[in-house]
Amino acid sequence: MTTLISQGPLLAVLDHDNSSALSLVTLFRKIHAAQKLPQPAVADGPTRASDLSQFSGTYAQFAAVMSADITRITAGLGIDWEKEILKTYDPKSAKTDAGKTLRLNGNVARVFNERWLGSSDGLFLLSGVVNRMDRRDFNSAHCGELRFIYRLGYEVRMNGKTYASRMPFTVNMVFSYADDGRNCQNVASLWRVAGIDTDDPAVVAQRLLQGPLDFSRLIFKQMEINAQVVRFPSDLENMENRKFAGQAIYWMRIFALRDGKFQPTRLENTPDVQAILKDPAKQKQLQDYLAGHIAEIDNGTFRIPESLEADIALSFSTAGSARMANRPFDLAIGSE
Repeated sequence: MTTLISQGPLLAVLDHDNSSALSLVTLFRKIHAAQKLPQPAVADGPTRASDLSQFSGTYAQFAAVMSADITRITAGLGIDWEKEILKTYDPKSAKTDAGKTLRLNGNVARVFNERWLGSSDGLFLLSGVVNRMDRRDFNSAHCGELRFIYRLGYEVRMNGKTYASRMPFTVNMVFSYADDGRNCQNVASLWRVAGIDTDDPAVVAQRLLQGPLDFSRLIFKQMEINAQVVRFPSDLENMENRKFAGQAIYWMRIFALRDGKFQPTRLENTPDVQAILKDPAKQKQLQDYLAGHIAEIDNGTFRIPESLEADIALSFSTAGSARMANRPFDLAIGSE
């Protein structure tokens, strides 16, 4: 059972400022309250990244990890790159000799500027709510998961004009439904919400908040991030003779609470390819585990041991499914 709430007017009622029931600030307040962590004072208004950065043990911890990862990624690019959009066409800002010429046409790898994560111009907006009761197959002690999905956007005033858009940066706040003692029948029945597509959004929002979105039924599980950290313009790809219509690198991490703060945790069913290839014992463990769990693979409930999983993944586009970097099992055990 998968249910998606994506109606714009309804989302706007559920998240229009920091005091809203489903603003990202509200969710972090609930997480901090449940864990008895410090509660920062946050101003009224839209949910800005600068507001969230005050949650030092959770959001700010994730931002610090992402910043460190971006530093490592850019160090390994081997080509000119830029975080400051206004310097994209500035040859004097080039980090390589080739970049001095390539920047004349803006042909530089565009890197996500992690300062957005603490900027008052950065906004986090609720983009959807997803009921994943089917996730109970992976943990019978709960009645599946509820996911609140946010997108990072921006709103900047320059020269008397407002520039606003959304970025390819998604935050997935994952909560688990507590077991209801009735094989999850009670939780399933909560999603029989009348008039969700026809009634006044404010009325529907209250029905949802008193039913399936009631946080007294929910337990925070983890924060999942999927963010584009590097984009290679199409003309740069031609200049470098790769012949792609642009490329991008996406950064994926999961953060869970441990010792009172957010720490990276394992990505489900994502093999740690480098660690496995370096260790024959891990290679054999993966091969034996796959061979012994064919039924779980067939019915969609398979998960490799946590000791074989990575805690970070980089995904590449375009032609994502054809890229070997996006096929970790092929890399870890071979395509045969």
